[in-house]
Amino acid sequence: MRATISFETDVDQVDNIMAVVVKKESDNIRSAAHILETTKTHELEARLGESLEALYRVTHQLEQYKSMMGSFARAKLESSVPPPSEAKPDSVNSMRQVFEAAQSMKKFDSFIESINQSQQEEDVDEKPQEG
Repeated sequence: MRATISFETDVDQVDNIMAVVVKKESDNIRSAAHILETTKTHELEARLGESLEALYRVTHQLEQYKSMMGSFARAKLESSVPPPSEAKPDSVNSMRQVFEAAQSMKKFDSFIESINQSQQEEDVDEKPQEG
């Protein structure tokens, strides 16, 4: 039977707790080795299977611990590094943002051009006519 354990602890204690549970698996590895060391010749096939099963269980558990530690390390890193959007507010993250930025620049260029044309028209209208 298997169980899932969930609890909260101080971030600084995670490595210590993981070290304890990982080291606990060494007892199970020693137990699997002991089965082999104490096996009589006539029991070899059955006891070898028993030892392998114990080692498979330990391996599976250690893989879970390794995955947990990797996930924790990534979460810890992500929480300490500001997201790219905060680090560089002017940066773009997708082709859609590039397209939207280009559209905004075109609109701004059109706006500036219309101001320039209005200014030129006003300058022409303000010139005194000779007569």
